[in-house]
Amino acid sequence: MNKVAAAKAGSKKPRRSERDRRVPKSTFVEQREVTIGDGSTEIVDLFARDGAIGITTLTDTGEQHFVELRRARTHRNEDKN
Repeated sequence: MNKVAAAKAGSKKPRRSERDRRVPKSTFVEQREVTIGDGSTEIVDLFARDGAIGITTLTDTGEQHFVELRRARTHRNEDKN
C-alpha cells in the first residue's frame, strides 16, 4: 500500500506556525468482514492515513478519530525483472 498524500502540504520554512503545519489526509481503503471472539462477524471499514491502516470512529463532536491497527505482516510482490 502506498502512503496517502497530505490534504495540505507543510511549509518549507524551518519553523512552522500552526497554520503552516502539514495536515494528514485519510482515505477509505476497503470493507472487511472480521470474526469477533464470540464467533459472530462484523463488517469494518478500513482507512489509510500517512501509510498506516486503521479504523475511524466518530467522537461526540462528530470529528473522525483514527485508530491505527498493529501491522501483522507486510506482503510485497517480487519484482519480475
